Amino acid sequence: MITLRPAGYPELDRFCELDLQPHAVNFVTGGSLEVHQRDFVRDDTYYLSIIDADNGLLGYFLLFLENQGKTVQFHRIVIDQDARGVGQWAIAQMQTFCRHQLGATDIWLDVFDDNPRGIHIYEKLGFHRFKSEPYDHRILHFYRKVL
Repeated sequence: MITLRPAGYPELDRFCELDLQPHAVNFVTGGSLEVHQRDFVRDDTYYLSIIDADNGLLGYFLLFLENQGKTVQFHRIVIDQDARGVGQWAIAQMQTFCRHQLGATDIWLDVFDDNPRGIHIYEKLGFHRFKSEPYDHRILHFYRKVL
């Protein structure tokens, strides 16, 4: 059984390892231990661990609250490369957490244009693109969803 729970500070080292996996490294920016440690203690930041009862930590979410907590920036999801097939379920559970635990009314994210798998999943889950802009020789697409 897979669940979400608030992350613990000791898990930050594992999050860095996940950030450096081949399938994630091109899409994760700012994933150093120092950045995770800084963000972890912020009042407007939530780290959620994706946990499997049999296999332990499968991945994590990084969320930032905006607009007095009504808006969530879905900053990151990283899942272990060996834990395929849990991302869509985890995103749905994260949205439920944002709506019911945080009281958020909408959520937004950005995704690089060279991540077609991510774009497909976000669009499949009801996110709608509201703008695109250049970023470091790539295109960054911005998506939003009302919860």
